[in-house]
Amino acid sequence: MNLGNTKSPGNSPSADVSLRANTPPGPRDRQRMLSVIIATLDSERALVPTLAALVPGATTGLIREVLIADAGSRDETAVVADIAGCNFLTIEGPLGRRLKFAADQARASWLLFLRPGTVLDTPGALKCCPLEWFYARFATPWASP
Repeated sequence: MNLGNTKSPGNSPSADVSLRANTPPGPRDRQRMLSVIIATLDSERALVPTLAALVPGATTGLIREVLIADAGSRDETAVVADIAGCNFLTIEGPLGRRLKFAADQARASWLLFLRPGTVLDTPGALKCCPLEWFYARFATPWASP
C-alpha cells in the first residue's frame, strides 16, 4: 500500500498531508512545540485511541506533528495514520533505528515518544507530564557539568 505521506529511509520525500507545515518554522510555530513519535507494528487497534487522545493538543497548537515509525505492518495501521493526518514512515529494522529515523525527521523542538495504546486522558495532561517523557533537541550537544 502506498499512501501519499509515506517515506522510507533513502527515498525522497513524497507529498506530505500530515499536520506538519511545508515551510520553515516561524514565530507562529513556537506554540507548536511537540513532535509526537509512535513506533508501530500491526498496531491498528491500539493506535486509534492514542491518536484520538492527541486531537486536543493538535487543535490547540501544542502538537506540531505526529510521526508513525512503522516496521512493516500488515494490518490497517497505515490507513489509521493517514486518516488521522499523521506522517507515516515505513522503516525496516529494530525499534531503536525506527525511533532515531523518526526523530531525525521531526521538526519540532521537543519530542514525545508514545507507545500505541497510550492514552493521555486527563485534560491538560501534556501540561503536567514529567519532564523525562520529553526529549529536547538542541543545535549543540549537552555541555559537560
